[in-house]
Amino acid sequence: MPPREHPWIFWLGVAAAVAGACVFAFAGGTIGDVVGPALLGLAAVVLVSWGFLLIGEGEERDRLRHPRG
Repeated sequence: MPPREHPWIFWLGVAAAVAGACVFAFAGGTIGDVVGPALLGLAAVVLVSWGFLLIGEGEERDRLRHPRG
């Protein structure tokens, strides 16, 4: 699904995923073990929330087009 609506949310999630993967892969010790997975988790939350936002906005548009169901 291309980022048609709210592209900054999509790209924020992608940036967090890339940063988390890089930190997890290249940083050693506690930073790599804590910050990397935390950024990956943040990316997952952002991208899933973005998906739900798109679905909810689509439902709202449908309700506006068909007010009586």
